[in-house]
Amino acid sequence: MRSNSRRMPVPKKSYDLENAPELTLISEEDIQLVWEHWKLFHWNGSGRTPVLTKTRYTDIRRGIHKFGVKRCLEAVEGITFSEWHMGSNPAGKKYVSPDLIFREEWRVNKFCQSLAEARKQGYSSPKLTVEEE
Repeated sequence: MRSNSRRMPVPKKSYDLENAPELTLISEEDIQLVWEHWKLFHWNGSGRTPVLTKTRYTDIRRGIHKFGVKRCLEAVEGITFSEWHMGSNPAGKKYVSPDLIFREEWRVNKFCQSLAEARKQGYSSPKLTVEEE
């Protein structure tokens, strides 16, 4: 038997924090720092310059809220060590959007761990970003 009750709409993203008051405490400078770091590692300088859209802005702000600036910067850089995310996949497409990077804690941890392992093997970041906390 079918019920006539309507289902509540499901938010597009399960981690939707759009109205969380803590998000207003995140500085524009921190968001811009993460965005510039993303461009440094994921834009090769050719083609159109990536734009910090409202969606990307929101994804970065959520990431900073959940993980902090330092871990966000490390995750943005660490994803470059994943061949799959950098285009060695059946679609031949890069998967490096801020939404994907900051979507879940396990992803951030994985990308930060990749960066830590690369540093143990002698890799050094091309740009100093944030001092150790």
